[in-house]
Amino acid sequence: MTVLPDTLNDPPAELYYIPICSMFVANMLLGIWAQIFSNKDNSWIDVMWGITFVIPNMIIQAWRFENLTARMLLITIPVYFWGFRLAYHIWKRHRAEDYRYKEMREGW
Repeated sequence: MTVLPDTLNDPPAELYYIPICSMFVANMLLGIWAQIFSNKDNSWIDVMWGITFVIPNMIIQAWRFENLTARMLLITIPVYFWGFRLAYHIWKRHRAEDYRYKEMREGW
């Protein structure tokens, strides 16, 4: 009888972070796409790009809160800043659908 390594019999919780975060972001983008499709304004997806980098990092850090190190925070704080700044900047200047998205939609 072959004994399997412990990681196969009892995988650590860290192995579930990536699929869960990926599913969350994919569903978030699917929901945004459905809303964009109904409003016929595809340029709203640009606002969400920055946030799709921030939310999975927040989820993983919340799960690993007791093991956070200064190095982890030093790497992720600029990602948070960049993601929220990008989303806010694009949201603030959004008035109507970008002409490039309109041309793409009409070409489809």
